Amino acid sequence: MQKKHEVMLKAVNTAHELGGLVLSLLEEQKYEQALGILDNRARVVNIILHLDEQYGLPSDNNQLNQLLSEISQMDQKIYDLLSHEKLITQNEIAKTRKNKENFKGYNLNNLK
Repeated sequence: MQKKHEVMLKAVNTAHELGGLVLSLLEEQKYEQALGILDNRARVVNIILHLDEQYGLPSDNNQLNQLLSEISQMDQKIYDLLSHEKLITQNEIAKTRKNKENFKGYNLNNLK
């Protein structure tokens, strides 16, 4: 059982490291790279979930609990950064559409 817990700890540690990398990339506004790493992180999380289903998370491991807590905090920061970027993008799209509509109404043939 010890080996299984070591594998679990390694997987959680990997998810933690990838989360930190994603946060760094998002803060540098390197969104494409961050999303690629998020895909890989999702795979690691699926492995963790599978291990949890099979063997359960050891609740007495302080290091594991600390990592999981930090991952949860990172996830919230990642969510906040991506939500903010989504809002900016939506506003830019709306502004572009409005400008397009305004431009359509501008008729150069009526100039004297």
